[in-house]
Amino acid sequence: MIRPFPRTRQCRLAIVCLFGLLLAQCSQSSSPADGAIAGVASPCVGAIASAGYHGLSVTVYLSQGGRAVTHQTVRGTHTYRFDVPAGHYVIATHEGDGSKPVPVVVRSEQTTHANIPSYCM
Repeated sequence: MIRPFPRTRQCRLAIVCLFGLLLAQCSQSSSPADGAIAGVASPCVGAIASAGYHGLSVTVYLSQGGRAVTHQTVRGTHTYRFDVPAGHYVIATHEGDGSKPVPVVVRSEQTTHANIPSYCM
């Protein structure tokens, strides 16, 4: 008489296969983890009262490889923050002739601080 394959053995084999698939999934390389870029973007203004300064808006642009990624407009303390994948970026404002692009490197799970000064003051 031929003995059927025991079910407990089938269950063990299934569990081992599922565990192997789970380990294989965990070991696959994934995209770079997110990091952040944060800083202060100074507006291009001359002499101005403090209250007026905090009312001005500044738009901060983020690009990577010559392509626009995103932008945000900040007021008050002019503090910006971008949560992005690790990589090389350029941040800038277009505040007249007084702003220069700032290259930044974002590392996984770290915040890179980069202020954008205004040279027109």
